[in-house]
Amino acid sequence: MTVMEKLESGMVVLLRDGTLKNVEFIAYMPDDLHMDYDYVVKLEGYEAAAYTDKGLWSHDLESPNDILEIKRI
Repeated sequence: MTVMEKLESGMVVLLRDGTLKNVEFIAYMPDDLHMDYDYVVKLEGYEAAAYTDKGLWSHDLESPNDILEIKRI
């Protein structure tokens, strides 16, 4: 099971840049998004963005906004 499959609103995640962010909203939308993006995630302090099922903000490049792990539930 990937991090994204376990992720829910209210959890705190670790981003690649080392910051911890609260998940304000997450939606699984594989049929509505382009390419390898399956999730729409709204992190505290950021606009909502599309993520891959592996927690990547950009499917082909490392990004500081990549979601690496869940830190708090």
